[in-house]
Amino acid sequence: MHEMRRVLVVGYPAAELLDIACVVTALQVANFLNRRGVYEVSLASPGGRPIHTGTGLTLQAQRSLERATGPLDTLVVSGGIGYVDAMEDKRLVAHVRRLGVESRRVASVCTGAGVLAAAGLLDGRRASTHWEHADFLARRFPAVDFDSGPIFVSDGRFCTSAA
Repeated sequence: MHEMRRVLVVGYPAAELLDIACVVTALQVANFLNRRGVYEVSLASPGGRPIHTGTGLTLQAQRSLERATGPLDTLVVSGGIGYVDAMEDKRLVAHVRRLGVESRRVASVCTGAGVLAAAGLLDGRRASTHWEHADFLARRFPAVDFDSGPIFVSDGRFCTSAA
């Protein structure tokens, strides 16, 4: 018997639907191709509320971010046009920080790196994000080396992507 890898994807108001869907779909396809459950994937949001994405569609979170517990195999924070508000949401950031500490691997898609930076999880690390947001995030979080060149950066147990 194998133990499933627990993956938690974090969404928030105006998160990018594509950022969430691509991560969840890739892991569910891996389950299908392995003919068994390898990944247990769930979507969390503040208060477990529906996520009104930046594209106008609404996703139903499966759990409340506040009640999510580790240890997790992977924590993934989505990007989206709501990332600045998410970075300033002290409760959301505190729960991302807590879960990041309890996770074997921490990742972000695009501007989700801003939420990881706000949580202090990227301090002293190199990170990637969308090129249009890299300078803003670098000014906001000088302890993080934001690099808009690569499509992704892997730094220890942290992985950030530009798209």
